[in-house]
Amino acid sequence: MSALLDARFADAYHDLAATRLASWLDSLPQQVQAAVYEAAHGKRELWLNTLAQLPNLVASSVDFTQAAVRIGQAKDLHAEQASA
Repeated sequence: MSALLDARFADAYHDLAATRLASWLDSLPQQVQAAVYEAAHGKRELWLNTLAQLPNLVASSVDFTQAAVRIGQAKDLHAEQASA
């Protein structure tokens, strides 16, 4: 299951590197490692299983520069994915 997380975080780090928040990459991977992989989580397996069931989507765009992070757009989903 950690391979799935590793891939998702790698994608996020790659996208983050292209923004003005790229300096976060100096500490964020270590913080994620401690929080997600090393810290005890009572529902970690449930969370990981839920994450594994998410569809494999490709976001058309990302925006880390606004007050709210945006990854993708509604049009990135097929109709059945959007209604689920």
